[in-house]
Amino acid sequence: IGPALQHVDILHMNEDELVLLTGCNILDTKDSEDEDEFTIAKAADLFLQCGVAIVAVTRGRKGSYVACNTAERFGQTPALPSSWANCSVHMPATALPEGTQLNTNGAGDAY
Repeated sequence: IGPALQHVDILHMNEDELVLLTGCNILDTKDSEDEDEFTIAKAADLFLQCGVAIVAVTRGRKGSYVACNTAERFGQTPALPSSWANCSVHMPATALPEGTQLNTNGAGDAY
C-alpha cells in the first residue's frame, strides 16, 4: 500500500489496526499511558512520512490521536483546512453519564 499513501487525505484506524500495520507495541497498562501515546504518535508519523495528510487513530475509551502533515502536503488538497497543518492532538474520550445506553454500531464511521 506504500505508493498509494501519498494520495490519501485522511487515514482513520483504530489502535489495533495501527499495531497490525506498523508493528508498534502498545502496552495498554495504567503505567504505560504516556509511553503508549508516544508510541502511537511515532507510528502515525510513519504514515505522514509516506504522504498521508491526516492520520486519526481511535482508542475507544482512551480517546483518540490525530496528526496532520505539513502545509506543503495540505496544499495538494484544497479542501483541507490549512490551519490544521503541522498539528497533532491527543483527545480524551467524552465521559457519559452513568447508565447511558450505547449503540456502537458504525461508531467508527461517524468519527
